[in-house]
Amino acid sequence: MKIGIIGGGFQGLIIGHLLARDNSVINFEKDSQVGGLLRMADFGEFKVDKYYHHFFRKDVSVIGLFRELGIERELSWLKGTT
Repeated sequence: MKIGIIGGGFQGLIIGHLLARDNSVINFEKDSQVGGLLRMADFGEFKVDKYYHHFFRKDVSVIGLFRELGIERELSWLKGTT
């Protein structure tokens, strides 16, 4: 089956990834980069999150997805200061 997903944010990319196991999937994104609110705003000397986002060590579904994608080692576990 051919499936089109509108939006290349975190949710659209996850849905696309899951559906692509058994289907032909394409994500449509209006911006020049995927990632939605998970992207960073680049101001040259520094970068800032477009939107505050986080998850916890107990969020096994997200961590399992990162493991499946081979990017689990890219995670940074930081201690909150607030």
